[in-house]
Amino acid sequence: FVVLFPSLWFVLLKYLFLYVQIKINIRYLFSLNQEIMALNKNKILGFSALLMLLVGLMIIYLGSFRFKEWKYILGLVGLGFCILAWAFNALRGRL
Repeated sequence: FVVLFPSLWFVLLKYLFLYVQIKINIRYLFSLNQEIMALNKNKILGFSALLMLLVGLMIIYLGSFRFKEWKYILGLVGLGFCILAWAFNALRGRL
């Protein structure tokens, strides 16, 4: 039957490849879920402090170079983000 329809081989191989790829992705997602669950409070506080610091520096950058008429307001907001990131970093290990 497959000899009469050579394109059937390609269709079968395609669906076999998709099935294997979906199985691999499902295994990867389950292993990724276990890695995400391995985060404790200290790691979460560290990541959030890093993200807040980056956001604060980006806001300061925008105030300095992009929106010059709002430079004082954006500078203060960015400084506030950096201070909150410092506080999160100080709380790490105490909660």
